Amino acid sequence: MEKDKILEKSRKENENQDEMERTITIEGESFSLAFTLMAGLAIVAYNHFHNLSSDSVMIMSGPPASAAGCTGSPSGKMPPIWSP
Repeated sequence: MEKDKILEKSRKENENQDEMERTITIEGESFSLAFTLMAGLAIVAYNHFHNLSSDSVMIMSGPPASAAGCTGSPSGKMPPIWSP
């Protein structure tokens, strides 16, 4: 292959991000997820040993599954937040 063809193929494969950026993004997201999980567990444990409610900590896990698909509109689609 010619140099130009190889460079063009490489640019197509890495159009959005290069491999280093993807690796850094994945590692950063993994770290933040692990940190959030550990902080949540620490707060739940603290609340448990001090006889406090842990309901407020559970919000870190996201909305309940029943509310995830609920949009409140008859069509089931979210209305546009902003329209030009």
